[in-house]
Amino acid sequence: MDTVNKCYREKVTPSLYYTVGVDKVLAEGKSDFQDILLIQSKCFGRTLVLDNQVQSCETDEACYHETLVHPAMLAHPNPKRVYIGGGGEGATAREILKHKSVEACVMVDLDKKVVDFCREHMTQWNKGVFEDPRFTCYYEDAYQWLVDNVKTDADKFDVIVMDICDPLDAGPGWKLYTVEFYKEVLAKFLNKGGILVTQSTGVDLSYPGNPEVTDPYLTIRNTFKAVFGEDKVRSYFADIPSFFYPWGFTVGSEDAAALAKYDRSAEEISAELKQRIGEKKFNELRHYDGITHKHMMALPKAREIHQAFKRKDWACLEDILVREEVTARNAATALHRLSKLKRGSKFLCSTRSRKEEILGKLEVHLNNDCIEPQFLSNVLFAWSSVEDALDPGLCFNVRVVLEEDRLKERLDGQNLANLLWAVASPVAHCEGYAARGRLLAMVVQHAVATASKFGGSGLSAREIAIALWSLGAGYEKNLIDPVAWLGSPSHVLARDVLIGRIANPFHKCYKALGTTGHYYYDLKELGDARLERLPLSIRVLLESAVRNCDEFEVKSSDVENILNWSKTSKTQTEIPFKPARVILQDFTGVPAVVDFAAMRDAMARLGGDSGKINPLVPVDLVIDHSVMADYSRNAEALEKNQELEFQRNRERFGFLKWGAEAFNNLKIVPPGSGIVHQVNLEYLARVVMGADQRSGAVLYPDSLVGTDSHTTMIDGLGVAGWGVGGIEAEAVMLGQAISMVLPEVVGFRLTGKLPPGATATDLVLTCTNMLRKRGVVGKFVEFFGPGCANLSLADRATIANMAPEYGGTMGFFGVDEKSLNYLLQTGRSRGTVSNVEAYLRAQGLFQLYGNNEPEYSGEVMELDLSRIEPCVSGPKREQANARSRTVSNGMTYAALMRECGNLGICTGGEAVYLKDIWPTSDEIAKIEMECVRPEMFRDNYAKVISQNKRWNELQAPSGSQFEWNSHSTYITNPPFFAKTELKPAPVESIKDAYCLLNLGDSITTDHISPAGKITAESPGGRYLIDHGVEPKDFNSYGSRRGNYLVMARGTFANIRLVNKLMGGEVGPKTEYVPTGEKMFVYDAAEKYMNDGKQLVILAGAEYGSGSSRDWAAKGPSLQGVKAVIAKSYERIHRSNLVGMGILPLQFPDGVDADSLGLDGRECYSIDVNGGDLGVGQMLTVRTTSKKCPQFEALVRLDTEVELTYFKHGGILQYVLRKLAAAAE
Repeated sequence: MDTVNKCYREKVTPSLYYTVGVDKVLAEGKSDFQDILLIQSKCFGRTLVLDNQVQSCETDEACYHETLVHPAMLAHPNPKRVYIGGGGEGATAREILKHKSVEACVMVDLDKKVVDFCREHMTQWNKGVFEDPRFTCYYEDAYQWLVDNVKTDADKFDVIVMDICDPLDAGPGWKLYTVEFYKEVLAKFLNKGGILVTQSTGVDLSYPGNPEVTDPYLTIRNTFKAVFGEDKVRSYFADIPSFFYPWGFTVGSEDAAALAKYDRSAEEISAELKQRIGEKKFNELRHYDGITHKHMMALPKAREIHQAFKRKDWACLEDILVREEVTARNAATALHRLSKLKRGSKFLCSTRSRKEEILGKLEVHLNNDCIEPQFLSNVLFAWSSVEDALDPGLCFNVRVVLEEDRLKERLDGQNLANLLWAVASPVAHCEGYAARGRLLAMVVQHAVATASKFGGSGLSAREIAIALWSLGAGYEKNLIDPVAWLGSPSHVLARDVLIGRIANPFHKCYKALGTTGHYYYDLKELGDARLERLPLSIRVLLESAVRNCDEFEVKSSDVENILNWSKTSKTQTEIPFKPARVILQDFTGVPAVVDFAAMRDAMARLGGDSGKINPLVPVDLVIDHSVMADYSRNAEALEKNQELEFQRNRERFGFLKWGAEAFNNLKIVPPGSGIVHQVNLEYLARVVMGADQRSGAVLYPDSLVGTDSHTTMIDGLGVAGWGVGGIEAEAVMLGQAISMVLPEVVGFRLTGKLPPGATATDLVLTCTNMLRKRGVVGKFVEFFGPGCANLSLADRATIANMAPEYGGTMGFFGVDEKSLNYLLQTGRSRGTVSNVEAYLRAQGLFQLYGNNEPEYSGEVMELDLSRIEPCVSGPKREQANARSRTVSNGMTYAALMRECGNLGICTGGEAVYLKDIWPTSDEIAKIEMECVRPEMFRDNYAKVISQNKRWNELQAPSGSQFEWNSHSTYITNPPFFAKTELKPAPVESIKDAYCLLNLGDSITTDHISPAGKITAESPGGRYLIDHGVEPKDFNSYGSRRGNYLVMARGTFANIRLVNKLMGGEVGPKTEYVPTGEKMFVYDAAEKYMNDGKQLVILAGAEYGSGSSRDWAAKGPSLQGVKAVIAKSYERIHRSNLVGMGILPLQFPDGVDADSLGLDGRECYSIDVNGGDLGVGQMLTVRTTSKKCPQFEALVRLDTEVELTYFKHGGILQYVLRKLAAAAE
């Protein structure tokens, strides 16, 4: 380590040294065997150095570990027990444990201090490995452990992986490369047909014959052959930039057929690997798949080429270059070297006549040998750099025409080659591969598209080529951002290309965040004085608009509207918002995953790539709604309830586990982990996206939408989040912006401190009553003022959680010091929290309790916390409450202790009251800080997430498209996309529709789509019985949300439903109007459908209130409901109706069905003009009633985007068509 020049130098040969720039030393250590060093390298990121030799770098460690592990694992038909010799970083085990067949993985490393060092400082390498119940680690000699522990056949291994030091290094590792060891492995330690693989050191392909370079690679290969046999050994190699040379690997097996699998096509190898590890993990691989496998197995002809150079036998070399059996890689290398030699240049000039032939052979090799773009660029450079060798027909010195004439510039061959290489890399990544080549024509096609994209960027073609080259060279999927180690302005462009900043009109806002190594869009760079007056919650919306502005989905005018919030919030101005992530619980999550699975089928039917259907933002699904308390009041109750939970929901859970494997960006939090909102606060919330990365990330505020109305609980942590309909959440998952009306923000200033005896519940009830009186429906509520600093995060979260009850979209608290302390207390790292604070302060989103308060809508509300008194609430609604001192005598309250009654008498005769012994909030906070430790949260979540035994043992399907089981009563393929074509048909007008239900006020989503018990006599119960399900196994409607046949029958199945058509009878029934028969709602809907009749619903105020429930819109849609006419709607439910193509209409103020004389036995006709409606439009509803032949109703399609969704028959149909059209 050269501390003066800030570089690390490694000796390769006596006259060759490898030098790497170093930013800083991150950690140092020393064991009994070696010196340990972790550096931040300018080129390779975090780099582990042992005894002055590079062992592993975060930019390319996957190239090594994936190449070492996966070919060997694929050679074995069903690897269950795997042994690792060495592998102290834990990354080899990480790759092995991706294979679902593995039951036990044993790692034996001699140096415990290295392993501990890697566990502490290199978690990126071994995340989840040491917590995996299948993994065991021992610290001793790798050979001796095998001798001592492999005694019987049951102890043997299917695969043995030797990830140990080189045989030439001083140390005990040399004996693990000997014939004697390999023979013992074959005889004693491997199961029959088992696989042995070892790393085989560097392979010098550049200068074969160099006397300073030894060749252990060939020696190891020959040693394997001596033990296993000539046809039972394969050698291969991979490029690992930080290792200087291409790196060799050798694999052997007594079963020649096992290694013959390597000769299969790239597609077959990729398909089997997907099946073995799951599609999600396959797509996360950074290097290995079928294509790279074929490339790795193509052995070089380096020596033959070198001998031709040495003899200066140009005729022989020319012959070598056009042989198909010579790899394209070596031909490219040879041509590159030729271009640098005087004689070589003349040779290239003389081969003009054969250039097309040579290029033709190379193009064939692009398919067969999978030439990497680097070597393609070498070929192009070889000819373009020799001036008189240029051929008009194959001239790579071209003009890249950008959109503006002034930017036209001549690109020399090298820069064009760099451009082609760089473009090839991200194109390949989009298809789930690492940086590999494609046919030249395909690469050029994308190069042209890429070149035209940057017109107007103010950059020369040469700058673009160099910048793209830096991105391609840096491996797009690596963990280090190119900017972190390429500092020049042109290289900064590489990052901008990746994140699309060039196309963003607000690119001037993009800048580095201090010395953190991260980047962000600085709102202050807008230079707009209005920014300082915006509430914090509105600044979150502004940042999203600035960052995502592309003048298509998000426009500059949207940014202006948000900046002008004080005026536009009063005029129902529509803005787009792109939340950072989505959170689901299992009741609402199952139908979302079902819809995604159905969309994949529909995409395939429309001729698109079904694999394109994936969440485009992080999605967390917490399974917390399925548990039932069958057992209680004993120590075994939890275990028994969880066991029953898995028994009842095995199919649903298996489906969700399939989804986690099949879809990118979907994380499942298994059952038993906690309540979704609590898990979100303690574990999932980022507060600032990207803050947990070490460098190179674009930071932005965490924000989310969830399918539970109490998603707002996260607002207490300074994360903007609220509930949306399940349908709208699915659209966000697919990358669509939420179209929302820019809300007013009610400011709520808190001062003082809660008095002794007052709790968060008392505070919440007080705030709820105040806000209900103010009227905050559809508005943000933002809490601020010095009193906030005196509230714990639990108190804030409780207030935020009640937002649906006081009617606000959210109740938002800004992030302050207490928020940061909470993040530390719940296990977030100090580095992450430091980045969170740095970003929020720089962005002006950190809550400061000073005099410069933002502007709010209307009069600011105020509450002195010291005036809060204990109170009780209920029995039915939280707004019905009274102070505990004024509760009338004679009333009984379960588990209620009031401070007005003494508990007993002290020894001195004084009465002792509850208030005398109740701890103060400060005392509680002190104990909490002392006893609630970060490691408790880290350990607990590591345990429930990765060590949930039942979840890990749960069998799940595999494959990118779900194989629907026609006999399933839990998961069925919904019909929502069955008739979807690329172009939507005009929306049908409603003609002579019957009224399915005539409902009153406050009809909740539970009335519409209950989540509880299924009765045997109900349509849903009859269906289950008909399909062989006994009543004891019915489970609940909530658990059956993946089965549309049950859910359609369960719509309006609530036993407390009050339908005016039933004349006072309460229950899930209605009148079939044509005959006057009384029957279950579903049965009536089915009769109407069989008769070809459309349906509408009449309703009162607050239709669809309560928890968000997408089936409260899906169910009516399946029953044939085309429109709902109500006095008013709950916000989320109205959005869900639009998302399902149901038209929400609203009676004029002061008018309802009763006042118009409508009883629901009329027919209704509504002309929707083919779907061409306007926001705020009034429609004429015609009826067959003599009392009211027609009336006007307001179209509640509140935004232009909602109008578009309605024309398409729903939001998901719109997104599907959009994706399918893009693919076409």
